Amino acid sequence: MGFDDYNLISGLLNPKLATVKLPYAEIGEKAASLLIAQMEVAKGRNKRTKLINQMLGPVIWRNSVKNFLWKKTLQLFSFT
Repeated sequence: MGFDDYNLISGLLNPKLATVKLPYAEIGEKAASLLIAQMEVAKGRNKRTKLINQMLGPVIWRNSVKNFLWKKTLQLFSFT
């Protein structure tokens, strides 16, 4: 499993690498708002803000995990 969904790399590997696509716009917006909030704290205008944030990106499924997931799914629904 890779990160960034950089197609030049993930698409050329064999098997093709499954990746998580990073939400760049959201990361930039959150970074800017955290910077402004920290500047307000430094000026004494505001209380500290939470610096740890979670951002979700979609998983791009490719062959590097496809066969593994299919086998696990079959095991889950096996009646033997």
